Amino acid sequence: RMLREDSIRNADQLAALRASQDSTLAALSLRRMSLATLPPELFALESVQRLDLSDNRLTKVPKKLWKIKGLESVDLSNNQLKAKYLKIR
Repeated sequence: RMLREDSIRNADQLAALRASQDSTLAALSLRRMSLATLPPELFALESVQRLDLSDNRLTKVPKKLWKIKGLESVDLSNNQLKAKYLKIR
């Protein structure tokens, strides 16, 4: 099975990706989208192994992010996170 990497540029693209139930997506970039919160569609993606959330406006990370099945790495650099939100499991 061929695994894909995608870079999403807007919320509509993310919703379309979720609707497609794509099981080949291994890496997803939501970099530089000015996100202050994470889109709900993100938590339904089960095949994502690497997630790039860098260069956004996130101030906290929901615990359910760490529950995404198969997620191995998350780039949270250059956000507005406080140290207490960076503790992983």
